[in-house]
Parts: sequence; structure tokens; C-alpha cells
Amino acid sequence: MVNTTQEKILNAATEIFLLKGPDGARMQEIADAAGINKSLLHYYFRDKETLYLSVFKNVLKDLVPALTSVLGSDKPLTEKISDFLELYIGFIQTNPLLPHFIVTETTRNPERLLMAFSQLPRQSLNDRLKSDILKSIERGEIKPIDPNQLIINIISLSVFPFIARPVMSSFLDIGFAEFDILLEKRKKEVAQFVINSLK
Repeated sequence: MVNTTQEKILNAATEIFLLKGPDGARMQEIADAAGINKSLLHYYFRDKETLYLSVFKNVLKDLVPALTSVLGSDKPLTEKISDFLELYIGFIQTNPLLPHFIVTETTRNPERLLMAFSQLPRQSLNDRLKSDILKSIERGEIKPIDPNQLIINIISLSVFPFIARPVMSSFLDIGFAEFDILLEKRKKEVAQFVINSLK
């Protein structure tokens, strides 16, 4: 199936934005990578900021509904945590440049990043997870913990190895192929670590 012009633009822009950041990316470069002229690029996306927001939503378009489905299930919190990490770490494995991109943007232009995040229906995810944590505490299923701290722990333990991959690979004295195997195992390792911390 041949990509539409808009899909070609989004694919080209995603690769360039993630590699160079919005400030380093050029509209002409994106047009060239998409195989179109700059005028047609501006027909679909009037400026780089509009394209940036569209790319951000496009990259995360499948993740948010999938996470919503996981957190909206009737499973116990510990199972939801396992499912969440399987999905979340798998997503980062597929998009390994995204964590570094977000960290870089947090430093360079946090307002732009916050604007991009504001376009996503993430609040319902956050509210649902916090609600599940508090209910599990009330039922005595897990020990008392600040939901915000637990969410930070889950995200940090998932993302950091991808951000620090070259340093961690060197520190552990293993090659990238072996490190990839280690990252795959983290889906279950992180879940077990987090679940054990709640007992």
C-alpha cells in the first residue's frame, strides 16, 4: 500500500525531528526526505510548529489507546503494572530515540514539549492509575505509597536504560546486542521489582 503524501511527510519529519530536534530540523530537509516540494509540505502543515505537534501525536497515537485499555481492565493492580511495563518498554524499544528526544526537549524548550503533551489524552491515564493505586492501598493489597512516587518509579526504571544506553553498555562491559537482550528482559524484571516493593 502506497503511503499518502501526509504519511510520507509525517514519516520523514519523525525521523528528522528525533535525530536533530525541532530546532535543528529544516522544512526543506523534511520536504526532500518526503520526496515532495516545500510548497506542498506547507499545504499540509503551515509551519514547523504545526508539523512538530502532528509528529508528536502521530508517534504516540497507538500507545495511548493501548495503555488506556490496559489500565481500564478489571485486572488487579499488580497485573496491570506488568501489562503496562510490557507495553511501555516494548514501545520504547520500537522508538528508541524518543526518550532522548524528550529529555533534550525538556532542557531546550520545555514549553514546546508541554504543548505537545497537552494534545494527548494522558490525564485519564494518570487519574485511572492513581485511583487504582489508592484503592489497592485501601483494600490492603499493597502497602501505603504515594501514587506519584510509584508512577515516577515505574517510568524512570523503564526509560533510563534507553537514555543512558551507551554509558550503561560500557559500564556493564557488554555489547549492544547483549544490551538489547537485557532491555527485553527488563519488561519482567522491572515489573517484579516494582511489585515486590509494594508488598
